[in-house]
Amino acid sequence: MDYLSQYINEEDMLIDGQGMTRLEKYEISRQLQNSANIAGLEKIILRRLELQSLDNFFRVISLTVLDLYNVQISSPTVSSTINNLVNLTILKLNGEINISNFPALNLPRLRIFEFTDNGRVLQSIDLSNCPSLLKVIISGGNLKTFPHLPPSVKFVDLYSNDITQLPNIQLPELLFLNISQNRIRRI
Repeated sequence: MDYLSQYINEEDMLIDGQGMTRLEKYEISRQLQNSANIAGLEKIILRRLELQSLDNFFRVISLTVLDLYNVQISSPTVSSTINNLVNLTILKLNGEINISNFPALNLPRLRIFEFTDNGRVLQSIDLSNCPSLLKVIISGGNLKTFPHLPPSVKFVDLYSNDITQLPNIQLPELLFLNISQNRIRRI
């Protein structure tokens, strides 16, 4: 049975697993692993599902929005194939996503990056090769070091991490910085 088609509206897909049976979630997850089912999509928004990996999404070069919330991922590593998403403008990975590391991101159109309430230790993240980046939110993710950011960034929220030092940051466009609930002793 094709569970997936009922959630696709032209270029967009929104799936919320809340209230679904285990079989429905399994079938949707299985169908999402087939590239043909998601080719050409511009927006993928998933809530409360289980996936094998994210690599299949990284082949959809038309994607402009990838928004995942409480999505359990069996393979927690984000591979460098994420950099195939050259049209991506919004990347949101929120709520127990189970991702333990990121490659350096090289996404020329990325404007918003969110990684919140993950609970995983993330040593660092390099977003410096995302020249259009404006907003970065990394909170509750146990980030160890201040992220590498491009000079275009205007909004940085690093609430509730394990950052111990604030480096000499060169962000001339910065309007907002939240570093509360970290382990920084002095600035």
